[in-house]
Amino acid sequence: MYSTSEEMQKTAASLVVFGAEVFKRAKTIQHLELLKQLSNDLDEKRTSPNNPFLMEFIFEYLVDSVRIIIFFENYMKAELIANEICVFQINKSTQGFEDLAKEQKRRPITMREVHSISPFETNEKDKTVYHRAIKETTLGFSNLVGSKYRVFYRFDKEMLDFVTELNKKRNHLHLYDSIDFSLSRDVISKTENVNNFVDEMIQMVAPKVND
Repeated sequence: MYSTSEEMQKTAASLVVFGAEVFKRAKTIQHLELLKQLSNDLDEKRTSPNNPFLMEFIFEYLVDSVRIIIFFENYMKAELIANEICVFQINKSTQGFEDLAKEQKRRPITMREVHSISPFETNEKDKTVYHRAIKETTLGFSNLVGSKYRVFYRFDKEMLDFVTELNKKRNHLHLYDSIDFSLSRDVISKTENVNNFVDEMIQMVAPKVND
């Protein structure tokens, strides 16, 4: 848990940077220009759908989806932390926190709201903060993309829809017995937009990590 506002900002920045590092390992991101060229070649019938380079992208696609989602989960949690929103699940079994735990599913809960019911406990030796009603598990993707959470994020609805679709693929990873891969210009354009967004976020938060 975060002991000061400064610590929250640093933690948020670190989450974004780590997520970006995972994101940049995605094959579709590392070789986006090649992917665009392959798409054009397919459209112009200059190459076959069985092109070996294309097959490599296909087999990496689901894993790449996971890498992209990891960035966005980290990014969304980072924005919430920076705004002093509780990103850890509130335990509905803790007396006095039943209502707040229910509300957390539909709206952001501030650290101040949690504190007002029961104060945080500080371990001066370890410089850590603890609360009896807060679990170690963080909010899930479906919570993070809820309508009242979205106001804290810097991406638009189109990007949110694209990422949400990728998350559906991730959730069904263990059910796939065939490859679901699209090389349409629309998908490539959206992937390019996501890549640009990640680059912007890295530039914005990197100085805070090194402070």
